[in-house]
Amino acid sequence: MNVLNIAWDPAAALTDDLETISGDVRNRLIEYGKYVESFHVVTYTNYCLSLKQRKIGNNVFVYPTSSLNALTYLFDALKISINLIKKIKIDIITAQDPYLSGLVGFLLKKMFGLPLVIQIHGDEIDRYIWLKERKANYLLNGLGKYLIKKADSIRVDSSDLVSYFIEKGIPKEHIFLIPVYIFTKKFFNNLDKSKFSEEYGKYDNIILYVGRLSIEKNIPLLLKSAKTVLSKFPNTLFLILGTGPELEQLKRLAINLKIEKNVVFEGPVPHKEISGYYAICDIFVIPSTHEGRSIALAEAIASGCPVISTDVSGARDVVDDGYNGYIIPLNDKSALEQRIIKLLSDLQLRKIMGNRGRSFAHKELDIEQNAFKLAEMYHKVITRTKSKK
Repeated sequence: MNVLNIAWDPAAALTDDLETISGDVRNRLIEYGKYVESFHVVTYTNYCLSLKQRKIGNNVFVYPTSSLNALTYLFDALKISINLIKKIKIDIITAQDPYLSGLVGFLLKKMFGLPLVIQIHGDEIDRYIWLKERKANYLLNGLGKYLIKKADSIRVDSSDLVSYFIEKGIPKEHIFLIPVYIFTKKFFNNLDKSKFSEEYGKYDNIILYVGRLSIEKNIPLLLKSAKTVLSKFPNTLFLILGTGPELEQLKRLAINLKIEKNVVFEGPVPHKEISGYYAICDIFVIPSTHEGRSIALAEAIASGCPVISTDVSGARDVVDDGYNGYIIPLNDKSALEQRIIKLLSDLQLRKIMGNRGRSFAHKELDIEQNAFKLAEMYHKVITRTKSKK
């Protein structure tokens, strides 16, 4: 079985000297490739990077589009994919999202009669919070809903989305719940924390956030909650890892709240170093207003860190409220403050929750135990579409 993956995330195409916080994308693709004959990834990259086609595993190949912008990506991805399909017997197409990569996948499906699986890694469809972020999202929303109905199957990353799309008329047998799995072993070990002792050892507690600094991540909620937390635990550090368009505004907010001495914006961190930050934190927080099933949340749980997440898509699939962490309502500053204070007040509770989360991650979130599920999905979709012809 030969799989063509149309992607928007350029991480798989990046060379080692360019890779910073792209995570385990390449390693995940290699793991997925173990269960198919070949895996071909056509992904967006900017032309100025001058990236070339590369083989990243025994049977996994990446084709960068080297595009000027999103519009030219459509044509570039189509051209590369058409040439690839003419050379190789592709059995199924999967698109990373129901928007631009989904449109490329749909056009290829129409041209070559190949089955199409569209991936949905987030709960933004028809969400007012997402729609109001920018006008272009209304166009993407309409495109996404159209393409989802035209796909042969959809892959979602949360049980919330399964229920949502069943309500929208997508047949249950066309929906596959398969999240993005992680390499849990790298987070299981008791890592050496000594390298952080000089920089962060002066703090009694560390609250960690990892991810993009963008509007939907709602980091102001965490900073505003920090004001109350620091009144009870003044020697606490709020450690923010990542970068994004909201960085300068968040720095100004920390100054305005007069908490800047207790907030560190660490910037982007190479993924190979990220496990060390999970190891030193006492609580991990996801304050988002909307979200795909968070990889950082899964990594934190695998690290044995108690977590607090807003009630976004996928959170309840990994966080059992009150058991291995807490789920709070969206934008609820008071609830976030209360949960952080409760955990900081009870070291034993933090240890118990952390151990429970780690046990769950080993079974349910590990890619080496679950990667085969993608190949099973491809087989089922191919068999079903063939039976209809």
